[in-house]
Amino acid sequence: MDDKYSSLVFGQETVSMKITYYDYQADTAINEFSWPRFTMTIAAGFGELVETLEEPPDGPQRILQGCIIDGVTYGKLTDVDDEDNILPTNVELYQNYPNPFNPSTEIRYALKENAFVALKIFDVLGSEIAVLKNENQPAGDYAVHFDASKLPSGIYFYSITAGSFRQTKKMILLR
Repeated sequence: MDDKYSSLVFGQETVSMKITYYDYQADTAINEFSWPRFTMTIAAGFGELVETLEEPPDGPQRILQGCIIDGVTYGKLTDVDDEDNILPTNVELYQNYPNPFNPSTEIRYALKENAFVALKIFDVLGSEIAVLKNENQPAGDYAVHFDASKLPSGIYFYSITAGSFRQTKKMILLR
């Protein structure tokens, strides 16, 4: 049974939820089944408060297993990492793949912070062939598909400008 209630934890008002559950265990000594009761309390914004089974003189003892206070983690917390949300630590332009390519390739780049991104394709004479991105983008990893099916074989360059970062790399289109 789950009970939600308002409580004070470290002097802060929060919502707590008490969860009571039973653990199925075989008692081989008397050949019967026992159902020990366990209680756990979760305090929103703080973490897990565990109630012990023993009854100290003042009632059940509650132990804070872990919490986050002012952005600092104390003790142990249960967390689920979302690897898709890990932000890059640098601005980077990666080598296109495949390279050489025919007729399309993928260009990947990473932004460590919000930036205006200009990603352009140039031929060997420096003429602009295509603009793949020309917009403000949040921090993260990106991949852009480039279709060169209407271009002749040859060496091309792709260049990124993201904030003050600028880099150019070479790619080869083979027919």
